[in-house]
Amino acid sequence: MKALGLEPIVTKIVTGLTNSEACAWEVLTIRLIMRIKHGGPLLNLTAGGEGSSYSPSPETRRRLSAASKVRYLDPTERAKTSAVSKARCSDPTERAKMSARQRARYLDPAERAKTGAASKAAHRGLYKGILFLGKKWRATIDNHRLGTYPTRDEAALAYNEFLLRKGRFCGGVRGGWVPVIKRPELDTAG
Repeated sequence: MKALGLEPIVTKIVTGLTNSEACAWEVLTIRLIMRIKHGGPLLNLTAGGEGSSYSPSPETRRRLSAASKVRYLDPTERAKTSAVSKARCSDPTERAKMSARQRARYLDPAERAKTGAASKAAHRGLYKGILFLGKKWRATIDNHRLGTYPTRDEAALAYNEFLLRKGRFCGGVRGGWVPVIKRPELDTAG
């Protein structure tokens, strides 16, 4: 509609309602006037109320994705997007809304379990004593930091080499023990 240069006609019918009452009025009004697909004049994509039942087709999703990727290549578009995001994050009322949403998520036990498991899997990695720090992997043993490494395997090797030098058994993948990762020059068995 806006692509054709048209503006929607917005009419307040009732005021002073709660959100659930307003949603019920919206559904009723849309049903009475009818959407265009049912022979009425309204261009609403949904029947109204909470949320949207509109689900774009795979073709539409593909086109939107391609357009978004092209738009992202333009530095001025990226700058505009960045400016909007920064402005939104610096607005105290928006920050309060974001904070409230995050607190509500944290109070949901299922959401806490889901995000906790994902966080542990992403940050701890596969090997014992290895932690992902955004761009690098840290090897740690007994609260002693062995260093940061560009790959998970290099951090695991540093962990193992430290234990080999100390004469301690090493090697574990979380959830069970596996043979130690050895560099050929450290392999004294053969």
